[in-house]
Amino acid sequence: MTYEPKSQVQQRPRHKHPAVQFTLAAAASCGAVTLTNPADVIKIRMQLQGELKKRGSHEVKYRNVFHAFRVVAHEEGMGALQRGLSAAYLQQISRNGVRLGSYDAVKTFLSGGEYNYVANFVAGGFVGAIGALSASPFLLCKVRMQSGDGKYKGSVWKALAEEYRVGGGVRAWYHGAWPSVVRSTVGSSSQLVSYDATAHFLHHTMQQPKDAVTTQLACGFVSSFFVTLAMNPFDVVMTRNYNTRDKHKYSGVLDTMLQTLRTEGVHGFLKGFWAHYARLGPHTILTFFFWERLKMEAERVLR
Repeated sequence: MTYEPKSQVQQRPRHKHPAVQFTLAAAASCGAVTLTNPADVIKIRMQLQGELKKRGSHEVKYRNVFHAFRVVAHEEGMGALQRGLSAAYLQQISRNGVRLGSYDAVKTFLSGGEYNYVANFVAGGFVGAIGALSASPFLLCKVRMQSGDGKYKGSVWKALAEEYRVGGGVRAWYHGAWPSVVRSTVGSSSQLVSYDATAHFLHHTMQQPKDAVTTQLACGFVSSFFVTLAMNPFDVVMTRNYNTRDKHKYSGVLDTMLQTLRTEGVHGFLKGFWAHYARLGPHTILTFFFWERLKMEAERVLR
């Protein structure tokens, strides 16, 4: 955070106020996760399938994304596809409210208001890490709610209370947090940099207006592919750390990666990729689209 003289604070447009930016980002991401949470449930199930078992040595319950949807809906009911939605809302508010709500301010501070790839990359990674830490307790509950092993069947608040009681206090809420921070730092940088780079190219090279629906959707589409590609290995690591209560199973990010590589091979890091994209692709596109439209509306109403 930078110091601003009183006169500059007073002159800051109301739609640029941090509270407004946080609210817009949180609202956009909650709207997106409402539609994409079912794909997140499937992604979690597929990433946990055959955990630390050699390929071909375990039962394959979910053959592919579409088969997984059918199995979950048939065995657990359609409502199971929205498991963990309450935790997902809280995660999006605390993660993307912070991450997206502060990104413009951080990158402007680093770049002086000019387009700068390195500044955008650093800003994206920084706000991603902060957002991941703030959202970790809710992400922990969401993963365990969606895993299908019956860990949590009540509300997210009951889940947090149970973790506090069983895990020995507040620190239990951050079990698996560091893999999430690594995942979010990598993912946030690739997502925000690719989005900004695509927007810069379309506007300055292709002469496309920044506020056009097609421009915003195209930027979201490009960004969604790069962020899924960059994040999936770290997403597998994060999911497995959050889902286990055995603190000795994995000693950290590197140990999780090494164990996965030894027992499952490179394929282990690609588990759930298409389910991940089925969730993260639309979620990225919708979040950025809603976010851009909400910012435009806020600027119109609050100017």
